[in-house]
Amino acid sequence: MTNMNTSFSGPAVLDGERITMSLYLDPSQHYLDHHRVGGMPLLGNAMAIEAMATAAALTGEAGDLCIQCVQGPNPCFVQTPRTIHVGAERKGDRIDCQVFNGTEGREEVYFTSAMSFGAFHAPSALVPDCPGKTVSGGEVYRLYFHGPAFRVVESAWLEGEIMFARMNRTLPPVFNKGLPVTAPRLIELCLQTAGLWEIAVSGRMLIPEQIGLIVLYKKVDEYSTELTAAARKGRNGMNIILFDSEGRICVEVIDYRTAPLPFSVDENAIQKLKSQF
Repeated sequence: MTNMNTSFSGPAVLDGERITMSLYLDPSQHYLDHHRVGGMPLLGNAMAIEAMATAAALTGEAGDLCIQCVQGPNPCFVQTPRTIHVGAERKGDRIDCQVFNGTEGREEVYFTSAMSFGAFHAPSALVPDCPGKTVSGGEVYRLYFHGPAFRVVESAWLEGEIMFARMNRTLPPVFNKGLPVTAPRLIELCLQTAGLWEIAVSGRMLIPEQIGLIVLYKKVDEYSTELTAAARKGRNGMNIILFDSEGRICVEVIDYRTAPLPFSVDENAIQKLKSQF
């Protein structure tokens, strides 16, 4: 976690317990160019978490990563290259993080979270058999807006009340250079799988609003390891796990909540995808 050979590491300033890191956003990079809403590059939740984790790791902490209360009060569109900031401030046993722009008292906050590092015991999952009938990633991305670097779903299927999605292992790099600190596309697969559950069960297409908890238990190679996400409705939102072919859980997302889209989507396309599950 402390390896700073990443694309999101920039000049950082230490002020007491707070680290402020500059973050240069280039819309030609895959993490923005392949994540467009209404044609405009948008910094998504998974990549904002990557930015906040990069700043949090500058505190010297390491280990499994627990991320709480992820919220995105304002969208961060990036039509031209620009620099924003990521703050990480230690408060007891947690590190409060935010992605923002502007100066103190006049900030526009895009994302916030609380992070902690440690050694967390990962539960195990039963590995399901892939059924004969699945929905292909090609069908999913006729509706979903994601570009090639975020077309993380290879196939998906609904089994009872659980939506499963298999990870696409032929993705282009998310960064033009450098390595991620977290596993942004594994988080992305979790969120997209929850979105497919919403479409299949309720016929609605929604966007992220808040994530109660994310735990990253282990670093895995998304290209060489068969990975599957499983999403189901919980009491306070969607709960998702992502596990490998031996049932070892790599990522857990708890209490993921969504909100209505701020733009219109072809209702017929939503219902067409829903009918395939």
